[in-house]
Amino acid sequence: KSAVWKTTVPGRGNSSPIVWGDRIFLTTGYGNGERLSMLAFSRGDGKQLWETFIPQSGVEYVHPKNGFASATPTTDGKLIYASFGRHGLFAFDFNGKIVWQHKFGIIDNQHGPAGSPVLYKNRIFIYQDANPAPGQSAFVGAFDKATGKPIWQTPRGETVGWGSAIVITAGERDELIVSSQRRVAAYDPITGKELWTARGMNFEVIPTPVVGHGLVFASSGRAGPTMAIRPGGSGDVTNTHVDYYSADVSLKP
Repeated sequence: KSAVWKTTVPGRGNSSPIVWGDRIFLTTGYGNGERLSMLAFSRGDGKQLWETFIPQSGVEYVHPKNGFASATPTTDGKLIYASFGRHGLFAFDFNGKIVWQHKFGIIDNQHGPAGSPVLYKNRIFIYQDANPAPGQSAFVGAFDKATGKPIWQTPRGETVGWGSAIVITAGERDELIVSSQRRVAAYDPITGKELWTARGMNFEVIPTPVVGHGLVFASSGRAGPTMAIRPGGSGDVTNTHVDYYSADVSLKP
């Protein structure tokens, strides 16, 4: 079948579009990252409805294979939430107005930011594993979706990572899963306390974990292992809850 409509998207970015009702939302960037924006299109005919540019704090370095708008936005049907790296988390209403912004400060993402925000109840999760500026730390954090104010932030020791977190139900509790440098970790979504960790990932991790058959599947990517982990554990579960571990030694750097 032929396409119903086709619309050119201005700028450049690696993020995915999201759909809510009759709207399509997408982030993009212009030039060398000097201008970043959120776009809204009509789902019915592809017409661009609005574009809102964000206030920025300088320009972020990105790898040539990356873009300046790599994080996919998310929505609860009331606001659209998006991450723009060092420029922070943003919430937009459905008319394109910026409702709030939470800045993170200058964080060296090495190849540029990519992780997408995750909605859970009244909060948004995101993690920043990067070489931080002086006085800052890599972290996983929860932010109030109505105001953008931090609810909790748990420091992390990782220095690179570009994936997105996921939230799963494991028995009688929910777990926030982060797959990144050297390990997969689970956090309490309510308090930010680390629940368990499984070691064995590669140095640079991009893929977001997936869930099925009662397991968390985490892949390091092109040069590392894939792990299948049973959630619900406590502490270091590397030797007790990793049901499958596969690595092609020939691909390791």
